[in-house]
Amino acid sequence: MANLDTEKLKKLLQSFYHLTGLRIVIFDNSFHEILGYPFEHCSFCSLIRSNETALQKCFACDEAACKVCQHTNELYLYTCHAGLSEVVSPIYYNNTIIAYLMFGQICNYPDKDAVWPFIRERCKDYAIDIEALKQAFFKKQYVSVETLHAAANIIEACTAYIHLSELIRKGE
Repeated sequence: MANLDTEKLKKLLQSFYHLTGLRIVIFDNSFHEILGYPFEHCSFCSLIRSNETALQKCFACDEAACKVCQHTNELYLYTCHAGLSEVVSPIYYNNTIIAYLMFGQICNYPDKDAVWPFIRERCKDYAIDIEALKQAFFKKQYVSVETLHAAANIIEACTAYIHLSELIRKGE
């Protein structure tokens, strides 16, 4: 288990969110969320997570993304099972990955009308209100690929800051 400087980490996560508008979380090395800001998921993801099967797919996506980072030792950008983009980056302590920093729930589709059938198809088997999901999807802010990559660069700087400041340290 890792030791965390929770107050400084919360401030860092809040700063990232206020700068980008993107939800950011820290996962431990067992791929469980230990800290996030804001605490709530966006309305789209909240609807998805209201279905137990979909919720388990969310957990599996998060874990799989962290495992890619674990294998490559690099930041990883991917599309989740529901069709949104997320980015995860490893956090090191003494050359060992001890946690992961992830931001996401991003709609990086400029033409939501064109991509909605793709999203609907990905989510059709979940027992959720598809019309409510559509409304939540269309309310999501569009994030350009350039902005997504800029935020990813900031995440890499944040992971280096977390390491150098020892905001997360390997436990006993």
